[in-house]
Amino acid sequence: MKITLLEKVTGFIVTLSVTALIITMPAMSQDDDEDAAELGAIEITGSRLKQTDIETARPVTVITREQIELSGFETVAQVLQNTPYNSFGSFRETSGYANGQAVVNEVSLRGLGSQRTLLLLDGRRVIGTGGSGGAANDLNQIPLAIIERIDILRDGASAIYGSDAIGGVVNIITRK
Repeated sequence: MKITLLEKVTGFIVTLSVTALIITMPAMSQDDDEDAAELGAIEITGSRLKQTDIETARPVTVITREQIELSGFETVAQVLQNTPYNSFGSFRETSGYANGQAVVNEVSLRGLGSQRTLLLLDGRRVIGTGGSGGAANDLNQIPLAIIERIDILRDGASAIYGSDAIGGVVNIITRK
């Protein structure tokens, strides 16, 4: 009986395939690691600005729920008024109407006015109330009890968010 070259090659390939399967069997039968810890939910809020903490100062400031509770303030306006980069100008603790104009508590980062500071609620624009000189975002409309944290982007972000973010961006994140 004569063995042809084709039969030799076929036998070699079959032997090689069986050997490869036997070698890889321990890797396929490996059990899952039961000691793996389950992580909680991770929430990420991006500022859309490329930055490295090593290269520059971090332009995003976060005010957490714990910091808000420890401050003893009762309104969002009071919390934001006591940040070093906010200049409220004429800050009033009331809302309503005076002399036919709306009285609102606004945020003004870097002294550029409330029309140049973007206010976001859970990453979405807050549409301001109408008044003389344009729309204004009334911080009294946001209850302090629903806030999880406040992210403040102190640098101008008009290239990303538009001309109403020249002074910066305040993003209020609510509890889920």
